[in-house]
Amino acid sequence: MTVVATRARRLGVRALVIKGAVADHHRLRPERVSADVDVLVEPLEAGEFVHSLEGAGWSGRPETSIATEASAHSVTMVHPHWPCDIDVHHEFPGMLAGPHDAFDALWDERSGMSAAGIDVDVAGPLGSILISALHSLRHDTTVARYAAELVSTSIAVRELAPRDRDALGALAVATGAAGPLREWLRAEGIDVAVASTPSLVDWETRRHSGDTFAGQFVATFARAPWRERPRLLVEGIWPDAAEMRATHPEIGPHRRDLLRARLSRVGRGLRDAPRALRSLATARSRSRR
Repeated sequence: MTVVATRARRLGVRALVIKGAVADHHRLRPERVSADVDVLVEPLEAGEFVHSLEGAGWSGRPETSIATEASAHSVTMVHPHWPCDIDVHHEFPGMLAGPHDAFDALWDERSGMSAAGIDVDVAGPLGSILISALHSLRHDTTVARYAAELVSTSIAVRELAPRDRDALGALAVATGAAGPLREWLRAEGIDVAVASTPSLVDWETRRHSGDTFAGQFVATFARAPWRERPRLLVEGIWPDAAEMRATHPEIGPHRRDLLRARLSRVGRGLRDAPRALRSLATARSRSRR
């Protein structure tokens, strides 16, 4: 956290630490040690922030081209001498108002924490509730970790004063999180008006597919222009050897090792594809209601 905060101030960049220790600070999840630090940087300055980290010895974690397109909201930075990754976000998944509007709304509600004697700008309590709920629902809530986080977040909402509950609904609308969270917010007694958009269909597809690679691929493929789809299909099913080895360093040195890894990838995709396609169909059907 201190690396992020001091570098952002040195650059004159607005940056909010989110999730992890911030969720612990706002009592939104069972406390635990995080393996990374997530920072949401004002969109126009995110590239400069990443470049600054690269100048200090950090580098982007290798990913397949499909994963990069599917996770275009952030880049994971790693350092050979630091055990903790830094995930640099220029937007947060599920905040569909647009990166600039969503960031400004979160920045206006920010709060502060102290880490190693340094003041750190962090997402405020209401923004952190939205981020925690989106993060939990984006993953499979049958998994104990995400289910527990969502329960803790729901408890925090129920403990809010009426004025803060209204402010939470307003912040959900301002950030565009109202659509992805509409059912959860309504279950907590907060009613929000939502209009269907292609971005909401994309979110629902990923969410109901369990955020698997197949779900990411189907969502990315469905929104891509037709001229891009043949390339995506090839890259999704059979990435080139260099990309496979960069993203899976555990693959052995022989051709048969690479072939085995490719076939395993295809097998996982075929296993998860039906659920992903059903998720896309469900999301599109919901959008027409």
